Amino acid sequence: MNNNYPSASQAIRNLADLKLAYKVVHTEGLFRIFQFESPFVSGSEYWVINEKGFLWEPAKNIDEAMAYLESEEAKDYQDREDLSG
Repeated sequence: MNNNYPSASQAIRNLADLKLAYKVVHTEGLFRIFQFESPFVSGSEYWVINEKGFLWEPAKNIDEAMAYLESEEAKDYQDREDLSG
């Protein structure tokens, strides 16, 4: 099990479940990067969130979140969703 993430039973998995202030700082394809006000979500100030509102990838800073958007995982997700949509 990956210890960087809480178990599914402990995790808030969707934006609709959050009661924190946030702002969208970047949009790219199906993903948005959100910046949350303290207290942060699972210790992360920034999150990559998909088009369905699911918290997808935590990031320590905007650069880390932007780097995720360039990853093969993010590109594969975007390509798969583009083909199915």
